[in-house]
Amino acid sequence: MDLYTKPSLFRYLKILQLLLTLACLSLEIMQIIEFTKYSSDRNIPTSKFFEKFGGYGIKIYFYIVIIITMIVIGWYIIRFNVLWRDGSSYRDMGIDGFFVILWIVSGITNITNRGILNCSSDNRNQVLECQAYYSSLSCGWANALLFIITGSLSWRLSWEREWRGTAHRQSVTSQLSRASSNPL
Repeated sequence: MDLYTKPSLFRYLKILQLLLTLACLSLEIMQIIEFTKYSSDRNIPTSKFFEKFGGYGIKIYFYIVIIITMIVIGWYIIRFNVLWRDGSSYRDMGIDGFFVILWIVSGITNITNRGILNCSSDNRNQVLECQAYYSSLSCGWANALLFIITGSLSWRLSWEREWRGTAHRQSVTSQLSRASSNPL
């Protein structure tokens, strides 16, 4: 597959991960805004949004995962050329594995069994909040899948680089041995 010749594939996948993370952030902000709109009509304090962890999952953890992902993937994209030339696929596998765990755990903790699951309501703001919740949850799981894919590609890239390095060393060694055994 010669992944070492396709740095743009890895760059585009990292950009897609960042875009999915930004989509999650936007949808989470939308949930808070919509909750604030319909809670102000009913004199419900906005702090209730974060108190309903049983109905909304652990939002604070999800926000932390989003922030960490934006920082690390943003840094990775900015320094991509330097990191690509460095050739440490094991670092990339470790980073991707770390994010797979973070996104899967945040996806599991964000699943709710009551409250917001019913998107049929007379209140438009409540429906928008519910739809933003499901969209954010879907983007999070898609991001976890994308990190699994990039981790697998990084593993394949490390295998290709090791094989290519071994093959290159063997050909240089055989050329040197032929040159020394056949003096002209």
